[in-house]
Amino acid sequence: MERKIRTRRECPEISWGDWRILRTDEPGVLVMRYEGDDHTLVTLHNFTAKPRAVMLDRGAVAANTGTGELVDLLAKNDSRADENGRYFVQLQPYDYRWLRAEGIDRNVPR
Repeated sequence: MERKIRTRRECPEISWGDWRILRTDEPGVLVMRYEGDDHTLVTLHNFTAKPRAVMLDRGAVAANTGTGELVDLLAKNDSRADENGRYFVQLQPYDYRWLRAEGIDRNVPR
């Protein structure tokens, strides 16, 4: 829990950045994109008792998608866009992911 709180504090875009909800076809899954200080963070939260597979469009995730990598800040579940520019993220029941677009930086150690 301490690590999750520390990670949250190290993501200023959640507090100070702009945010928007990203559309998904998976019922019970909330996907939000936060942007601020040249950082983009995508959070996915599964509020259901069933596993969910979420597809995200690379263009909707981040405006500047150089490498196409989403780095999981809380675990080692990184994601790369496929050749069609889509990310597929698996979520277990009541699971969540916090993914930093364009990789990790000095402010958020893994």
